[in-house]
Amino acid sequence: MKSKNVTSPLSAEFENIFQDVESLLKEADSLGGKEFKDVKEKLMARLTSAKEEISQKSEDFTDKVHETSTDISEKISDEPWKAIGTAALAGLLIGYLFARR
Repeated sequence: MKSKNVTSPLSAEFENIFQDVESLLKEADSLGGKEFKDVKEKLMARLTSAKEEISQKSEDFTDKVHETSTDISEKISDEPWKAIGTAALAGLLIGYLFARR
């Protein structure tokens, strides 16, 4: 469920980028000279902004994954038998489900 929260803003950002690029390109068809240059500058600014935002979201996601892996590693170190039991139970459950097919 959490990965959906991470990807949703990213997907929305890509959608916004594509809509902006599409509308700016439609505008550019009817323009010439200075107007075309202005539209091109707007497009480049928007793409730069989107690139920075996507980079920031990627860093946030990487930090969150690192934090989660550290937490899991600490929990396994603190309670190894619980981790072994959980892994064994998960293995048995998966084995049972595949054996039913």
